[in-house]
Amino acid sequence: MGTIEWYSPRNTFNAMISKNHITLGELAVDKLNSEYAILGYDKETNSIAIKAVNKGEGFKITRRKINAKNFLKHFNINVKGTYPVEYDEENGTLLVKLD
Repeated sequence: MGTIEWYSPRNTFNAMISKNHITLGELAVDKLNSEYAILGYDKETNSIAIKAVNKGEGFKITRRKINAKNFLKHFNINVKGTYPVEYDEENGTLLVKLD
């Protein structure tokens, strides 16, 4: 028998971006470890930053989704699809690289 590679769609370290939402993979949500997050955008690296905040601050994460319609519109982010997420330990921030 050869090497088996298992696939678990919910257990991923990525983010899916649609017109109105940013949906985080389960591992990304676990790493963030918060129900609320603030969003930032780095034009130089074309990356979205997601950082955990306290309850009542930033965006509520509901079922791994962040309603980011106004954020995406404000920064004119028109991409859709699934993108890898990196975790910046030093800053406690998830980085979604859009390139």
